[in-house]
Amino acid sequence: MRAGLQAVIRIEGVPGSTAVMRIVPSAGQPDGVVQVTVEPAHVLLPGGAFGLHLAGGIVLDDSATAAPPPAVAPHAADAPAWRGLSIRGAELFLPRGVPYVGGTVVPVDLELGAPAGIDARTEVDMPAADGRPRVRGVIEWRDPGALSLADCVPTLVDLGAEFDLDDT
Repeated sequence: MRAGLQAVIRIEGVPGSTAVMRIVPSAGQPDGVVQVTVEPAHVLLPGGAFGLHLAGGIVLDDSATAAPPPAVAPHAADAPAWRGLSIRGAELFLPRGVPYVGGTVVPVDLELGAPAGIDARTEVDMPAADGRPRVRGVIEWRDPGALSLADCVPTLVDLGAEFDLDDT
């Protein structure tokens, strides 16, 4: 995997205290907020069943005063004090074995940081096709103890199917 990163790591300190490491963009972005492009933009999550398309890249937020670009739905990372990794406008590839929605792609914005851990939510609305009913619902990942994308396990899957029972 190759990443496009235009930033430097600055280590600052004063005598008698612990040094602090910060991400500083090289140009055009607020101090501490860095956009990273990933190539290839498709990644397979641990376990090999789920995948992500990171079309918008990854935002590293190490700023107490700035925030990543806003998500479609409100997220913890919208607050300037939040710090962590933000993925906006990604596409989640669901494994074929998932009932009704397997083998499909759903949009998702994902946050991984402090103090929220993993915070992500997406709405699913798939029209009926190929004998499958219309499926609508919500998938969420909310785990304040999560420390990495390896902890990215859905905490809520609420799906409903609409069956056409008209036999005429």
